[in-house]
Amino acid sequence: MNNNQVTGDPIPRRKNVNIIEDMADIAQTVKGSGLPEAFFTEQCSVWEQMQALCTYMDLTPRQITILAVVLEFNGYASLRDMAEYIGCPVCRLHSKHWDIEFLRHIEYLKDGEQLYEYIIEPDLIAGWAGNRLYRAFQDPQEAISNHMLGRIGYEVTHFGAYIRVKENLSDTINHYLESYSGCTLLAYIQSLVVASPSPELGTLILLMILAKNFKSIFYENRVCESEVMWFIRKVIPDSTESKIQEVVDYLVEVGYMVKGTPETYSISDGIIKEVAHLIGDDDDFTINKSKS
Repeated sequence: MNNNQVTGDPIPRRKNVNIIEDMADIAQTVKGSGLPEAFFTEQCSVWEQMQALCTYMDLTPRQITILAVVLEFNGYASLRDMAEYIGCPVCRLHSKHWDIEFLRHIEYLKDGEQLYEYIIEPDLIAGWAGNRLYRAFQDPQEAISNHMLGRIGYEVTHFGAYIRVKENLSDTINHYLESYSGCTLLAYIQSLVVASPSPELGTLILLMILAKNFKSIFYENRVCESEVMWFIRKVIPDSTESKIQEVVDYLVEVGYMVKGTPETYSISDGIIKEVAHLIGDDDDFTINKSKS
């Protein structure tokens, strides 16, 4: 365990953001360290690189470190590969499960052929080499829309699975809405609900169900009424059940949502197809439909 390497003199960093070079410094420092808690604090010798990437990529230090280690394996690594490289027990990396899950939701990681194997796709690495956050050959608006839906999908999955309920869920969702305020998907959803009793609630309800359809672990185009109520009231604490229901009824009345039994709601096929186009997921539309 090389703690001196972790908490030693700061490693000089280049003046401008360079995703690959900053990740290289992080990968070099974490190698054989055993992953002490100091690695994720200001004591770390690559803290400046870590903070630069966290700000630029809107990720946490743990998520950045996971990506750096997988990248060191040329973009394909198992959890055991990562543990051997870092010099820690595999179970320590299992404790980072929800960080890995987040990276899967925003498609920075894909699943490998075997369980607990992860891939960073070559065109994503090519994008990072040019300091682009998304795939080098994907339409920028598709990439940004997909990225936003992935982040919200992670929150919906976390919430719906009852793993934990974030106290700052409202801040998190509002941060995403602000960060992606110019993206095509968000503009499309907002245009659908402009005449609803509450455009703010309508936007969140549609995004919640869409995120579950495209990005959830459970991959289904339906949510129960109580889940909608609970999630939206957590995001907008001063919203009332009657106001949320009023917006839900409006979305059903105009055909954007479909009410099923028992007391479940899903998004209409037309909107799912349009969203699939906006996020560059047209080929998977029939797969999504078959799982709804």
